[in-house]
Amino acid sequence: MGSEIALHIDDEEINSKTSFQGLWGIIFALVVLVGNGVHPIINSSRPEDLSALQFVFLMSLIECCLSLPFFIKDMKKRKLTPITSDLTSFQKLPIKNVISRLVLVGLIFSLATYLYIEGLTLAGGVSGSIALKTSPIYAMIVGFFFLHEKFDIKQIFLTFLMLVGLFYLGTEGKFELDAFSLGFGMCLITPLFWTIGHAITKPLLVNKRAPPSQVIFIRSGVITLTIFCVNVFNDGLQIILHSFTQINHLFFAFLMGGTYFLMHLSWYNSISLIDLSYASALVTPSPVITALLSFIILGEPIKGYHIIGMAIMLIGLYLMIYIKAKKRNKEKKN
Repeated sequence: MGSEIALHIDDEEINSKTSFQGLWGIIFALVVLVGNGVHPIINSSRPEDLSALQFVFLMSLIECCLSLPFFIKDMKKRKLTPITSDLTSFQKLPIKNVISRLVLVGLIFSLATYLYIEGLTLAGGVSGSIALKTSPIYAMIVGFFFLHEKFDIKQIFLTFLMLVGLFYLGTEGKFELDAFSLGFGMCLITPLFWTIGHAITKPLLVNKRAPPSQVIFIRSGVITLTIFCVNVFNDGLQIILHSFTQINHLFFAFLMGGTYFLMHLSWYNSISLIDLSYASALVTPSPVITALLSFIILGEPIKGYHIIGMAIMLIGLYLMIYIKAKKRNKEKKN
């Protein structure tokens, strides 16, 4: 009898712990949702004299600085040497040298971050935020061609539906190729670089060679250095130094960089506590937040093609997430 009571108490403790972890996973995912929705608003509100290149440099520098204490703390906690000191555990990986892997990821995200900021600036917050939701399409295409993953007729149909919705949105409801904007195209291609970058980074996390804080720190550090060099070549050192004297430049860069860091850390924590498909479903409706905030704060009108394009994308994304989750559960049972 005593052992049965003890077992019952242990089960309750496990269930309580699992529920608590699940709740934190949801909270972390909601932080990412809000961050995704707010980002385009911050970008649209930044000073006009702060160019996309300067903005990317400042926000990446701030993200790098914010991640440094977490980087040091995790290194001490896990009693790890810096990532670059031990390369032997990665000899079986496609890119054998960890340093080159991290530099490559940083370069990819340097380009992706610039396209992200410049694309949102040119396309507008609402259209741009919807275009950025194409990651599942790229993940499926990359999985099919490079990982030999299979997908059924339902996924093909949903992909086609979302592409039609994106084309409708990108041409502002006209279905005319001439109306397709450069900024919208930049936002469309950005998730492709995100997908490639995350695929290269994944072994670092899966093999538990580095916690998220270390990946974020090194990646943002490479982005900062890369964009700094491009800035110096393009605008000169004086322009960069001038930004450090402008309070409004630093304020918006801190908002963007701080939000970026919080989102990255929250996302990694979320998918470690709850199922990936559940976390993805929670962060999907961020364009709705962007649209509402754009209307309330910036006074940008929400047009008919925004609503139709958003509806098509959200329906397609949720159905895609549902199909993937159903497949995953079926594979686990088998």
